[in-house]
Amino acid sequence: MAREYARQKFLRLTGPGPLGEYIARNGWNISMPQNLKKKDFGVEADAIFEKLQGDDLKKADAEFRAINELSSSQGVTDIIEHGRRMGSDMLASFDALDTNHEKAFRCFLDNPEVFAEAGVWHKVQGLGRWQTYPGAPTGTSFVPIKDGCAALAEEVKTFLRQKDGRGRKCKAVAYNRGDRMCVVAYPEGHGLVDHEYTDGGTLVPVNRKPVEEVFILYMPQDGGIQIKAPGGKEVADEVFKAFMAKCLGVEATTEPSRETFDLDKLKQRDFSFPYDALDQIELVRLRGLWVRGLGATGRKYSVEIPTRIRWESAIWNELEHMPIPVDQMKVEKAVIQIKFHGVGRARSVQIELSPNTCSLGDSPLHLKAREYLKRWGLVYGS
Repeated sequence: MAREYARQKFLRLTGPGPLGEYIARNGWNISMPQNLKKKDFGVEADAIFEKLQGDDLKKADAEFRAINELSSSQGVTDIIEHGRRMGSDMLASFDALDTNHEKAFRCFLDNPEVFAEAGVWHKVQGLGRWQTYPGAPTGTSFVPIKDGCAALAEEVKTFLRQKDGRGRKCKAVAYNRGDRMCVVAYPEGHGLVDHEYTDGGTLVPVNRKPVEEVFILYMPQDGGIQIKAPGGKEVADEVFKAFMAKCLGVEATTEPSRETFDLDKLKQRDFSFPYDALDQIELVRLRGLWVRGLGATGRKYSVEIPTRIRWESAIWNELEHMPIPVDQMKVEKAVIQIKFHGVGRARSVQIELSPNTCSLGDSPLHLKAREYLKRWGLVYGS
């Protein structure tokens, strides 16, 4: 999920040092106020940036938004991790800096390649509801995937143009994290009409074509592929086939087989969620079930257990009081909570499952939760 960006707050948390360097690199004829209290700096700095001409201010805001996305504890951790992998000791360069905003800005100024890669992987971790495709070739190295990006972009562009007129332009970029590889395709979207003010204060319509993002994750160890694409399953299926052909060198001749989930197992009172103590899990529980009757009416029912109730059998007790027998129910949605030892909501993972979708993203805790879904037999074929 994107972090909220407010320019005044961003400038206050960043401070005059990196901002002055940023202004000098862009050759702008403005300067940051000095010797102000921190609470006053943001207001004064914001007023100074407002003096920039339209395109320069848009550039600054766009880059500030990108920096803001990595200006969290997790964002800085991602910068350090990807810097280490790319041979840059970011931790040493952060020693004298106080805030996460300063650290993210310093990486943006001094290590743009590390910043760009950390930004992509940080965004990937925050995405959920991927379309997952098992059974791709294992062990493919990064080189053919990177080399296939241009052809992949052409395939995505052609498909979207034929489908609904999108994608007149498209570019694809590959990123390597070792245990997984990511390709991001950037097709041009549909045209939009916005309104904005000119420097003279006139409100005018502006035509633009925003760029969409298509994310492809490839796990070389097990051949798993995950895709997050605007347009749902149909677009994801076509992107999968294009990635298989152009980056993995395999023609997907049949319809793609997506990961599906066996939720009816969760109706069983004796269903258990075993876990390893080494994974620092405090509890696992079934928080909710949404079911449909198998009879002619097919009525829908739901059972949700409040957070305060930790009784593991609570949801099955509620199911048994439903107006239809448990064996006449089809589970359409389930919510499972995994709580890890630690403080705060960040240590709790809530998984929303339907027969064809999963809400999990790509963060370390979410990847661990995905392993457990397979271990518990909720993924067909696991």
